[in-house]
Amino acid sequence: MNYTEEQIKETVCKIAENNDGLNFIEILLDKLGAWERGCNFQNRDMDTFNRGKREQGLWLLDLLKESSFDKFIEIEKRRRKDLCQKKIKQINQD
Repeated sequence: MNYTEEQIKETVCKIAENNDGLNFIEILLDKLGAWERGCNFQNRDMDTFNRGKREQGLWLLDLLKESSFDKFIEIEKRRRKDLCQKKIKQINQD
C-alpha cells in the first residue's frame, strides 16, 4: 500500500495523540538510532546499516515535528529528562 507524504504525516499525528502512541514513537526513534551521534569506522558494513536505520529515525522525527510540533517538543523534553537522570545517576555512582 502506498501512502502519500501527507497521509503519513496525518498517521504519525494520530498515533502521537495519546500517550501510548507517543511512547511507541519514542521507542521507534530510540531503536532506529535517531538520537545517536558518531560513526564506527571499524566495521564499515555495520556502520552503513546503522546510518540507514538512523536516517529512518530522523525521517520519523521530522514527520513528528511537521505533523505535531507540540508532541515533538514533548518527546525532546522526555529525552533530555532521561539523559539528565542518567547523568545524575552516573555522577552519584562515581
